[in-house]
Amino acid sequence: MRKYIQPWLARVISSSLLLGFKRRVHELKRIILRRPHLVSVFIRADDPYSYLLLQVLPELAQRYKVSFRFHVVSHRMVSNRQDNMYPEPSLWHQNALLDSAHIAKLYQLELPLLNQLPSPELTKSVTNQLLILEQGDDFVGRALTILKAYWNGDDVGFVKHKDSEHKDLEATLSDNEELLESLGHYLSATLHYAGEWYWGIDRLAHLERRLNTLKLSSSVEVVKFAENTKHFCQRLPKPEQYQKRPSTPLIIYFSARSPYSYLGLLRGVALARHYNVPIEVKPVLPMMMRGMFVPPRKKWYIFSDTKREAIALGLDYGFVADPLGVGVERCYALFNYAKSQHKEVEYLLAFAKAVNARAIHSDTDRGMKKIVEQAGLEWSQAKPLLQKDETLNRDDWRQWAEDNYAEMHSLGLWGVPCFRYADATVWGQDRIDVIERAICDAIVSVNT
Repeated sequence: MRKYIQPWLARVISSSLLLGFKRRVHELKRIILRRPHLVSVFIRADDPYSYLLLQVLPELAQRYKVSFRFHVVSHRMVSNRQDNMYPEPSLWHQNALLDSAHIAKLYQLELPLLNQLPSPELTKSVTNQLLILEQGDDFVGRALTILKAYWNGDDVGFVKHKDSEHKDLEATLSDNEELLESLGHYLSATLHYAGEWYWGIDRLAHLERRLNTLKLSSSVEVVKFAENTKHFCQRLPKPEQYQKRPSTPLIIYFSARSPYSYLGLLRGVALARHYNVPIEVKPVLPMMMRGMFVPPRKKWYIFSDTKREAIALGLDYGFVADPLGVGVERCYALFNYAKSQHKEVEYLLAFAKAVNARAIHSDTDRGMKKIVEQAGLEWSQAKPLLQKDETLNRDDWRQWAEDNYAEMHSLGLWGVPCFRYADATVWGQDRIDVIERAICDAIVSVNT
């Protein structure tokens, strides 16, 4: 019974109706208590996304009648408290440095020049300096001066504190980290406004839309921080005029359980079909089927974030029948069959839509029959492949799923979705614009 109730509960929780009600309650509470429109900002010295976020906040403050309150957190949240939040911290930081370069270029920002993190001693010194600035005036301007030197590899100097001052800074740091956790998040470079979270520059567009709805814009209501999505499938105005097509395939590393993989698969397939380039999807096992644990706080943020991303992208999401376990196994057990019929992409699309937007249970024959037929495959051929038979190896998919993950990991990536086109490799559907540029460059190249 629980299995069949959960999709409906997810649908209600993610509904626009409930979201609108929650927002009205927050606004009414703010008015009654006569509080300002306050955005809490959590930053970390050694997080390049925090450095980029601080650079755009002055412009945001000019456009909207909101106040910002800053809270400095530290790397110890990753090492001591957040192991399950950052399953591969070293790879996460390495990718963050590369990814920040894409964002900086997109919005013409100062980018971190270092290719590795500064020393822990320097990071601690800078963190202390930021904590001292936290309650003062012009936090952003002064913090950016320090962080620019930090990320440029300059010696910003070590601030020495008395024991009493050091204890005060530690207490403030602990308070900030507890506040971040109590409000329901785990990442730095995040903004919290009236019950909702926005991570980094990539999610500022959602905050802009919300503030526009509240009529808090001091000028024309616009959304400036959506550069990574607004040109999707538009970088070659007339792609059909390019007669030749490169043979390089767009590769997507995909998990049948990942909400972001669902969005990434839909967008990746749309991209490949728009530019008429080959596509190859390489499924991997979900984190929780690789012996890892996803804390509820992280799971619920991903769920709500996927919902609003889906709305912004015009995609359906929220009527979810979680395929974790048997559902994923049955999906992968039929992948080679779908591939033999040259319908593996259609099959994964049908599966992803079924479990993320149509509440179809893939752990049942009834559900899988719908998915298989939706993909244009024959259930009479697929069903026997799902039956247990000790004389046949029905789990051969486990090896290629592990091989796909090993290949992805060798690229310095650990989570899904990941995209690869020629030399361009990125993590996350947020960076699919990088892949689109690489595809367009390849198309132009083979036609000149």
